[in-house]
Amino acid sequence: MDSRFASWNVALVALGLSVVGCGGDDAPADPDAGASSLPVLSTGTQLNPATGAADYACNGTATQPASGADVGTLFQLRDFESDAAVGNTRVWLFRDNVVRDACSAPGCVEFMTNADGDATVSLPADGWYAYRVFPREGATAATTVIDSMQYNEPAPAAADSAVTGNAVSAGTLGLIPAVLDIVRTPGTALLAGTVVDCAGTPVYGAEIRAYSGSTRIEDGQQPSDPHFHYFDGDSFPSEQGTHTHADGLYVAIHIPLPAATDDVLRIEAWGRPSEGPPVRIGCEAVRVLADAVTIVNLGPERSDYGAGHPCAAE
Repeated sequence: MDSRFASWNVALVALGLSVVGCGGDDAPADPDAGASSLPVLSTGTQLNPATGAADYACNGTATQPASGADVGTLFQLRDFESDAAVGNTRVWLFRDNVVRDACSAPGCVEFMTNADGDATVSLPADGWYAYRVFPREGATAATTVIDSMQYNEPAPAAADSAVTGNAVSAGTLGLIPAVLDIVRTPGTALLAGTVVDCAGTPVYGAEIRAYSGSTRIEDGQQPSDPHFHYFDGDSFPSEQGTHTHADGLYVAIHIPLPAATDDVLRIEAWGRPSEGPPVRIGCEAVRVLADAVTIVNLGPERSDYGAGHPCAAE
């Protein structure tokens, strides 16, 4: 069991983002102000850091990565837990970091990985992308691929580079609920990722919140309710933790699907970059699907969400 959670830890930490912008004075006010006991954000270097403030100096100044000319890239699909090659699996790759219901050129390319789990794709240099891995039935839970999506993946700067995609097995999907002694609820989704600062460093002291429209998805009391958990900085999910630890890792299970009128959920990270009330330090709009995993890393807020984006200031 230890090695399996170490694999989760290594895989999630490897998903860190490059520098992106974040919300400062214009960040939304905390609807729970006065009720939060979040510590001041620190860089993820120790379990209970007293020094080493996280870098949030990029407040509201950065934008999404700029895209250059297309570069040929080797996409390597690997198992999220074991790192084994995942071959003969269908993938949609979105060049604009938005997972949609359909895949069409030039914004999306559909492909099958070969027997070695690889495929050659074109990506916008120094841009970003998202992808969806489709289910594939295997002989065991460990070889059965479940539906999954990942956002905020950085594209390489030069041709002949390689990027790694994550495939999640049915065994991995049930692993964390089993360790937390929670029975997984069919028809719900799982979220996972890392909270990072302006330097791309995992941060200690951030809280994850999820919203369907304007309704917050609350942490429930029953085993089948939604639950937000944080790793303890030593590769294990914590039952009592209320914020990220040194590894910046979070997981949310039993997340209900959005209402029929909504296409995405809004995932937010909240924290205290300095003394004072918590502020929103990250926000993304992501798809979630029944019995599927959405992997999203939350870097500091950008300044270019655009009108109508769920994370845009009202």
